[in-house]
Amino acid sequence: MQSKQILSIVILSLAFLIQSRFFVNAADKPAVDSRANQILKQMGDYLKKADRFTFNSEAYFEQVLESGQKLQYNSIAKVAIQRPNRLRVDSRGDVANESYYYNGKRITHFDHRSNTYASVKVPATIDAAIDFLATQYGLTPPLADLAYKDP
Repeated sequence: MQSKQILSIVILSLAFLIQSRFFVNAADKPAVDSRANQILKQMGDYLKKADRFTFNSEAYFEQVLESGQKLQYNSIAKVAIQRPNRLRVDSRGDVANESYYYNGKRITHFDHRSNTYASVKVPATIDAAIDFLATQYGLTPPLADLAYKDP
């Protein structure tokens, strides 16, 4: 139970750190907070040791229409990872209702709304499969860094 709490705190801290970087002027070069580095290192060390883990994420994003009106959308994802070659993501939200499955041979995307799927052969480990998707298709899934063996 304590390890789940630690992982939750680390993931929330990471999300905060990632979001806060968007509010910094690009011309400014702020010093990296040593506490932030320590938290990220602890998270990476924890995830390196984990052969299997799950986490949930919640994301909000906005779309600004030509009229200036802002629309806000949300998405909730449940992620399950079993290293070296099993991954499942179930994502539900305002824009998408989909699942991704990886079995060490293929990644399959299933769209629950249209009842359609697509599948592609990929390398035999999660790390190699993520790299393959980025190289071959220009796709980098959100939070993919957390799935790597050495985040």
